[in-house]
Amino acid sequence: QCLPSTTTTKLSKRTTTTTPTTTSSSSSSTKTATQTCPYAIPRATGTPIGAITEGTAVYGFYLQRDSSTNEAILIPDPYAPEIYYSSSIYRMEYVNTTGNCVSRVYLNIYQSTPSTLSYKQLKWYPNIGMTFSWKSDPSQVLQTVATNDGFTLNWGAHDWFLACLQDGKWKVYLQTGTDAPAGVTCVSTQLKLGLVVAE
Repeated sequence: QCLPSTTTTKLSKRTTTTTPTTTSSSSSSTKTATQTCPYAIPRATGTPIGAITEGTAVYGFYLQRDSSTNEAILIPDPYAPEIYYSSSIYRMEYVNTTGNCVSRVYLNIYQSTPSTLSYKQLKWYPNIGMTFSWKSDPSQVLQTVATNDGFTLNWGAHDWFLACLQDGKWKVYLQTGTDAPAGVTCVSTQLKLGLVVAE
């Protein structure tokens, strides 16, 4: 499995996916070769998620995964990945170059430090889903819903996000109030399932 050494605030009730491996052996050797599953090619499994608030610097940008940090970032079209939604979780899938191995990353919300800050960073966590409060409203706007299921942190009902230009990337945060990171450019935006079309 592709599991980074990342710590999280709460790890109860995880949704996990097993990364397939390929093994081989021969009569002349007892060694087993294991093929890992790298994030090579995004797999078409759903729909893009785009920033829809007109007049902002990220309008028409799409949710993506930073390959080095797993942070959720917004990038310009036409590089929008397709994102799968099911049972209050979001995930992206990748296949390796030979197409026989699938990796998944799940969209999770992470507590800010200190926790009183209203913005909460979004990250893609390999093979583990920990945020079960995602939902889209009737117009397909991405939001969180209040939950007291005992398995996930209760972020409340929110449908606005912050995109902040940090380290040359538009990093994405769930906005639950009015705080913003200091010293950087941030814009408020809503996110929507599907391609962004000006109305």
